[in-house]
Amino acid sequence: MWRSPAEGWRRTTPHSLDPPFVFDNVSAGAALSGPPTGATAVMAQQMADTWMAFARSGNPDNPCIPPWAPNDLERRTTMLFNVPPRAIADPFKAEREFFTQFPTQQGSAGRYRSAS
Repeated sequence: MWRSPAEGWRRTTPHSLDPPFVFDNVSAGAALSGPPTGATAVMAQQMADTWMAFARSGNPDNPCIPPWAPNDLERRTTMLFNVPPRAIADPFKAEREFFTQFPTQQGSAGRYRSAS
């Protein structure tokens, strides 16, 4: 959810924005994340600590983020990384349901359609 100030906010949340945060190296990835600031430092700590917690234990929970329930097809809990981060159940439900009408390369169109 982080909106990057890089390139005058033109790119908002570009593909591959996460590595500067995951590796806590915003200064090396300023072209994507924007220059180091207090907010980028918070984002880097959130993401780096979350990845390290997951690598160590298989559980991403850590003091930098709210509790994050495992994803399942009922709740679809998703962590929205931003300042502050939020764990939301199925945050893009309308978009997800819209795209179930289109076939995928895996042939799973409609496979996860909700009952509602």
